[in-house]
Amino acid sequence: MENEPNIFEQAAAQSVQPVQPGQEGQTAAPKKKTGLIIGIVVGALVLIGAIVAVVLVLVLGGKPDYEQMGKAVSSVREIDLDSEMSSLDVENLAEGNLSKVSHDRTVKDAREAVSTLRNYADKVDASVKDLEKAGIAKDEKTKKHFDEYKKQAENMTPKMRSMANDLEKYIEFGEKYYNSALKGIDTGDYEALATLKDSEIDAIFEPLMNVESKALKELGEAMSEMVKVLAQFYAKYADYMDGTKEVTAEIRDQVLADMEAVEAKQDELGDKINSMDMNDIFELKEEDVANFEKALDKLNEVIDEQLDI
Repeated sequence: MENEPNIFEQAAAQSVQPVQPGQEGQTAAPKKKTGLIIGIVVGALVLIGAIVAVVLVLVLGGKPDYEQMGKAVSSVREIDLDSEMSSLDVENLAEGNLSKVSHDRTVKDAREAVSTLRNYADKVDASVKDLEKAGIAKDEKTKKHFDEYKKQAENMTPKMRSMANDLEKYIEFGEKYYNSALKGIDTGDYEALATLKDSEIDAIFEPLMNVESKALKELGEAMSEMVKVLAQFYAKYADYMDGTKEVTAEIRDQVLADMEAVEAKQDELGDKINSMDMNDIFELKEEDVANFEKALDKLNEVIDEQLDI
């Protein structure tokens, strides 16, 4: 079997060009392959361009979607936080609400505030994610304002959730308070109050011992101590108050002395309340919200400008 020409021999044979009429005796000029080379290069560039385009789409998510950005910002702006939170009387809450009517009103306001705070925080966090998804970081005109918005959001929303958690603890405390003998402070049922032990009072105030707010916790501790002194006072003189034992001159002097101790604790609690800056009860401050809303307004303005282009 004859050997077939190898690949190099085939290539050499194909490179020999036939002589055209009138060109006998002349060496044929090799054909130029410029067009083929250009075609290959162009094809390669198109392919590379297509790959780069796919990568950009996957990594950057395409062009900035200003309409989606506008929707993300609007979802936050639709909540009027000042209006929603205006009913919460922080000062009344701090005073302990020893009046049942006052307590019920404040608990109702606190429940609404808890819902508002969490709803607002959730919307703000969602808006940050939606803005990032919409490609806001790819546009220098909006990125600077978005960075400030995100910074203020990350400062504010944890504090909002902390305040909501503390308000829930306050509500839990209130329910324990008015389902115990401590309601005797409001109703005048001092016999029931006299039966309370220190451990039972601790259990009632336990929710306030677990709040994140240092100021609210300290207030709870002061209220608890005052109530213990009051309960001990009524327990000591319960038999005299119901007429079981006769109130002698000596007992009267003891009562007056002990009453001074009770009043001193009440005055101590009152001084603490009066010295407190209500803006310091919770970690969330008015300036936190104001700074966030300022960043929100500026970002909204820049997005609106892009939508008008």
